[in-house]
Amino acid sequence: MKKLIMSLLCILLAASFAYAAEPSSFKTAAGDLNVELIFEEGHIHLGKNHVSIIIRNASGNMVKDASVKLEYGMPPMKNAAPVNYRARTEFKGEEYEAEVNLPMKGNWFVDAKILMPEGKVLNARFDFPVTEDYHKEKNGHDHGHEHDNDHK
Repeated sequence: MKKLIMSLLCILLAASFAYAAEPSSFKTAAGDLNVELIFEEGHIHLGKNHVSIIIRNASGNMVKDASVKLEYGMPPMKNAAPVNYRARTEFKGEEYEAEVNLPMKGNWFVDAKILMPEGKVLNARFDFPVTEDYHKEKNGHDHGHEHDNDHK
């Protein structure tokens, strides 16, 4: 009986950690490409987030010769001005890197516009929530509302 109770407690504990953790990477398709957006710090938080975009073709090979532009923001809200930004990407190694500033909690999106060398343009969209102020919880100060100059 004791083993059964301990086993159930372990399962519940593991499930609660899995449920509470925000995903730090998202995958989607863009035409015949598989695109992954990765938040490098292991989670999404208010403020500046370093992200990587990994693009693979249908054969699973890395796409290294595309041009990638990131546009991100919040879906339109009633009686509110649109919240839209752009981020510059830089190809490093086998991924495209950028920094996105998420200044407030809520639902966000990232659109990766992929221009292939032959001129084909593909779009990969990622939707996710921002639910915590990592900097405030970590440091006891509110550093999550820094604004950058990448407004549209």
